[in-house]
Amino acid sequence: MNQRAVLDRLFREGPTTRAALAEATGMSRPTSGLIIEELLGARVLEEGALATDGRPGRPGRSVMLERTTPRFLLIQIGVKHTDLAAVPVGGSPSDQWDESFKTPTSERAFLTELAAAVARLDVRSRSLWAFAVSLPGLLDEARGKVLLSPNLHWTESAELGTGIPASLRLPGCFVQEHRAMALGHIAATDDRDFLLIDSEDGVGAALVMDSQVFHSSLPTAGEIGHTTVLGNDRQCGCGGRGCLETLISRPALLAAFASASRQPDAVWADVVASLAARPDAPRWLVSRLDATAMVIGGALNTSGLGRVLLAGALAELPAPIIQQLTRKICDASLSGRLGLVTVECAPRRRTRGLLQAVFSRLLIPTTDWSKPCGATPVVPARAAAGRN
Repeated sequence: MNQRAVLDRLFREGPTTRAALAEATGMSRPTSGLIIEELLGARVLEEGALATDGRPGRPGRSVMLERTTPRFLLIQIGVKHTDLAAVPVGGSPSDQWDESFKTPTSERAFLTELAAAVARLDVRSRSLWAFAVSLPGLLDEARGKVLLSPNLHWTESAELGTGIPASLRLPGCFVQEHRAMALGHIAATDDRDFLLIDSEDGVGAALVMDSQVFHSSLPTAGEIGHTTVLGNDRQCGCGGRGCLETLISRPALLAAFASASRQPDAVWADVVASLAARPDAPRWLVSRLDATAMVIGGALNTSGLGRVLLAGALAELPAPIIQQLTRKICDASLSGRLGLVTVECAPRRRTRGLLQAVFSRLLIPTTDWSKPCGATPVVPARAAAGRN
C-alpha cells in the first residue's frame, strides 16, 4: 500500500521532491525513502534535477515515474482500427499511438496482425512488463471475455483473454473502452463525479462517483447507446431496434446529414462545416438531440450526477449545437432545472486510462485479477532490482 501511495501521487501530480512525497503520502521520511529506493532499483522511478529558477547553488533532486524505457504495451481494439503504443511507466498525458492496423474479422487474423504490429514497434521483449487492452461491448474484464459486441461480433466467439497473453508472452489486463476513458480522465483532472458520453462507431458511457468508475455485477453498465428511443425503428447491431446509437453515433450522424443534404459522398468534415454555418440545429438533427437529451437526463436523474462530459463525435459538433444540447439536457433532468448541470467536451484519454489499469491491476495489484493474467505484481520491487 505504501508503494501504491507513492505511485498514485506521482502518476497524478508528476515529479516532486522526496520530502514533498513523504508529506503528501503521510509517511515518515525513512519509510518513504525506503519505498522510493526500492522503486528506483526496480526501474519504476527515476531521479532528475529540479528547476533552479536561476538561483545559485547545487540543484535539488526530484523523483518521477521512469519516462524512457517502454514497459507497457497498450492496445486499443476498435471497430475499424486497432492501435498500439509502447509506453514507459511515466506514460503520456494524451492519446498517442505508435502503430495501427485495420481490425480483422477473426481471432486468428487479429493475433497475426497484432504480432506483426508489435514487431514493427521494435521493442525489446525483455523491456516490456505487461499489456493492457481496451475493448468495445459487454466485457468480462477479469477473464478478458467479450460477451456481446454489437459492432465487432467476431470478438464474442474469440478467446482473447488467453490468446493475447499467449501471443505476447506477457501478463496483462482487459478494460471496457469507456471505462478506460473514464479512468484516464480521473487520472488527468480533478473531476470526481461525472457522466462520460462517448459517440464513435457506437455510443457508450461511464459513470464516475467519488473518483471511482461505477462497476456492477453485470457487464451492461454504461451501455447508454442501447437505450430504446420511441419512434425509432432502426435496426441496431445489438439485435434490437430503436437504440440511441442508431441516431447519434458518428456513422449515424454522417448518414443522416448525407441524406438530408443529398450529398452521398459527404465526409465528417462536411457535417461539421455545415453545422458551423448555422445559428441552430437543422431539422434532421433536432429530433436526435431531443432523444439524446432525454436519455442523458434520465441517467442524471438516476445517478444524481450533474456533470456531463461529451467525447468523440458529439464533442466535435460546433459550440451552438453543444449549447442547444445542453439546454435540452437541463430541461430533461431535475438537477438541470435547479441549475446544477454542466456539459463540457472532453478529449479521449484512453492510453492514460489503460496505464492506470496496469497500475491498479498488475504493477501494484489491489484486487485478485488472477485469471487469466496473474495477480502477482509484474515488477516485484526487490526481485526486480538491477533488472533491465
